[in-house]
Amino acid sequence: MGAKWSRWGTIAGDLGVALATLVVMAVIGNLSNVVLGPFQHDSAAFRSFVAQNTVEALAFLGLALTAGFVEEFVFRGYLQRQFQALFGSTIVASLLQLIVFTQGHLYQGWIRLVPVFLIGVVVTIVALWRKSLIPGMVAHGPGDGLVAFIFFFKHL
Repeated sequence: MGAKWSRWGTIAGDLGVALATLVVMAVIGNLSNVVLGPFQHDSAAFRSFVAQNTVEALAFLGLALTAGFVEEFVFRGYLQRQFQALFGSTIVASLLQLIVFTQGHLYQGWIRLVPVFLIGVVVTIVALWRKSLIPGMVAHGPGDGLVAFIFFFKHL
């Protein structure tokens, strides 16, 4: 996972990068809703994820928080390294794991793949820059949780 937290400064640095990453993710999400919103048509699969009551919203929040951590581990961690070993190129490895990551969100509909891809680019750059999955995990988990609650309150 790459965490090298031997000093408080490195912990604060990773948390600061995570917060900045979360802000960038939120900006991407909000801009995509403004620009692409009129073209989005929620699929039945996507609508089925929207919580119908508070209990479902809290359960989905738990799932969303863990999904961000798992996705960072699988895509920016495992797949990135496997593609790097296979092709010997960080750029090729990054593009391939981004393609797999983005396609994994196809259930959300084609239009939503744009912000998913852009957010994937952001967390990939952060992981490569920091040589750690921790900032991306710390940003991605709450980012997914925030999306879960936004959709819940939007559909009340």
